[in-house]
Amino acid sequence: MISQMDIENLVKAEQTVDLLMQDIQAVASSESALLSNFAVDLTLRVAGLKLHIKRLHRAAKAEAD
Repeated sequence: MISQMDIENLVKAEQTVDLLMQDIQAVASSESALLSNFAVDLTLRVAGLKLHIKRLHRAAKAEAD
């Protein structure tokens, strides 16, 4: 069974991944080609993580209702 605490933790995870994405996008705008390329790769990975967390959150909310 999904608890309210589980859902709250998923909300926090979504917020955290959003902040991470913002920080990585800031690095992607670096003048350094090395940092910029690395950050672009990380952006794609974090986008996938964000999608998985959102799916988990939706599924948890549906199960809790």
